[in-house]
Amino acid sequence: MVEIEFERRLERLFAEAPELPDAGAFAARVERRLDAVSTGTDWMSAVSSGGAVVWAAAAMAVVMMGFVLTRVIGEI
Repeated sequence: MVEIEFERRLERLFAEAPELPDAGAFAARVERRLDAVSTGTDWMSAVSSGGAVVWAAAAMAVVMMGFVLTRVIGEI
């Protein structure tokens, strides 16, 4: 009986987490870090800055088609 009461009290304590005194400062630090990460890794500008990425992707596609073709021929 005591274990059931303890379990219920423990569940209530975990369900109602207390507000920490530095929660606002913690949230502000996390937001600043996320803003630093989002501006540091701007993938769209890296992709649109040059056509080398497009040519590399096209070359990889041609190589892949070559592998597929040799596999199909080998299966026949």
